[in-house]
Amino acid sequence: MMNNDESSHTSSDKTHASASAREDRETRPRGRAFTIVFLALWGASLAGFCVLAAIAPGAIRRHFARMPTGVVYRCNQAMAAGDYAAVEREARPALDENLSNFDLRFLLVESLLRRGRAEEGYRELAAMETFSRDTKSRSLVMHGFDLGKLFYRMARIDLSQGRLEQAVGHLSRTIDEAPDYIDQAPSGEISLRDFVHEQLGDRDLAIDKMIAFCRVLCALNEEPAARALLERIHASRPEMLTPLLVEAEIDLYGMAQTYTREGLNDRIESARDRIDAVLSSPNADWAARLWGTLLRGGEIRRETRPVEAISDEALDSLLGDRAVLALKPPDFQSVEGRAHISPLRINLFRNGTVRSEFELATPASSLWILARGSCAMGLWPYAVVRLDGTEAARVYVRLNAYRPYVLPVSAEAGKHVLEIEFTNDEFESMWKTDSNLNVRAAVWMP
Repeated sequence: MMNNDESSHTSSDKTHASASAREDRETRPRGRAFTIVFLALWGASLAGFCVLAAIAPGAIRRHFARMPTGVVYRCNQAMAAGDYAAVEREARPALDENLSNFDLRFLLVESLLRRGRAEEGYRELAAMETFSRDTKSRSLVMHGFDLGKLFYRMARIDLSQGRLEQAVGHLSRTIDEAPDYIDQAPSGEISLRDFVHEQLGDRDLAIDKMIAFCRVLCALNEEPAARALLERIHASRPEMLTPLLVEAEIDLYGMAQTYTREGLNDRIESARDRIDAVLSSPNADWAARLWGTLLRGGEIRRETRPVEAISDEALDSLLGDRAVLALKPPDFQSVEGRAHISPLRINLFRNGTVRSEFELATPASSLWILARGSCAMGLWPYAVVRLDGTEAARVYVRLNAYRPYVLPVSAEAGKHVLEIEFTNDEFESMWKTDSNLNVRAAVWMP
């Protein structure tokens, strides 16, 4: 005999069971209707595809031929067979329709390099970098997107084409942007560390390249090796002052990674001693004096208060009549993004562009950008330089003090437009670090 509690539970269970049954009976027709609609739409799509295939089979074949996976597969096959022209024929039409396929563009770049068309390959890499930071492209799926691979390739092309400043900048940005490339490149290439030491192991390597690669050693956290190499160069060539200036740069850069007052004071004194040795040397030419004066600026302080820009009088005195034209901050105007322009510096504190319209009385063979940067999230400012609307150079400003970045940009006499675009602004809220690009001047040299 059931008690009242048991009978109430039993009746409750029956009520729930009947409710569930009713719910199932109500939802089952809806589920069947959904299935019928789905099958009808699928059948209609299949029928439409079959009709289109019968009417225009060529269009269907071209559609599937241009799908990313199909094109990449055929281009890989062509690369393996050594048919680099076929890679270009296949890749270019597909890339016109799908700009975000980085796998395919890397194959196109490799095919151009194998055919001796390094500059075309470089332009493709530059287009990839520009596309990757475009606001509209961020919503797309980028097949094979790899900034480390991109900058590593650009660095090696820069080096082969004699663009030493850009090569060092792109190697350093690869280290900062994609540290997995340091000891084992995911793309199957030689690791960046091995590549740098391979270059330094070349007995025929020019002294200026050897000195420049010391900056890359510093980026690789091999400061003792960089200093030892610079000291050997200076001991063998005491009249050469560049090693002292690069060592001063290493001291200034290292201030941001020094956390004790004693260590910080050692860095400051070391940088000052080397800069003073250069400025007081009878062997110092005007370029060394300009470099040293820019590094020293005002007082050398912590990274949060970098050295100040030198005055117009000091800059004009150092340049003398050697420059074709020195474009100073008031000669520029902000045309895109946000920049603060004062008499002594351009401060690009957000992604943006500054422009100067000018006229050269005589031709110029190189452009010296006098700049400094601040770091955020491990990255330093990256800038694209354009002359008359065409990209001319790229520079990675990896130092918190001003120095000259010598770029192989030439210009004929006459009217021109120079643009400097800051492209990789970063802000880190926890530590309040912000990457800014400061430009003191753009100097055209004969």
